[in-house]
Amino acid sequence: MSCVGYPSLNYILATNIAAAGLSDILLVYEPRFILTDEVERLAPEHIGVLNSLVATGIVSETKHGKTTELELDTRVFAAAKDTPYYPVIYMAINTGLRQAELLGLRWRDLDLDLAALSVTQVL
Repeated sequence: MSCVGYPSLNYILATNIAAAGLSDILLVYEPRFILTDEVERLAPEHIGVLNSLVATGIVSETKHGKTTELELDTRVFAAAKDTPYYPVIYMAINTGLRQAELLGLRWRDLDLDLAALSVTQVL
């Protein structure tokens, strides 16, 4: 895990997430951006943290019965072309749709002729 900070920009290059866990890193560094090219290698709990961050902007962690919760304005940029998650991640990054909106999409919500997408339901 590389953490790089500049006065006006903080970001994490998530190529090797440390054993400490993604939520620990987010709570400590509060990055503005997460750049990852190995989504397919992330543990399920780290994918859950990223999903929560994208959907709600909130990162939470429970340790020793105490929950820490932090709202972050962090943007997640991920490349997962070799995974079944790529279409959802791509849509989330490029449209700003929330998780419930993404999960509610159906093929009939997409108009290829107009290059338009309609959100008609949420899950």
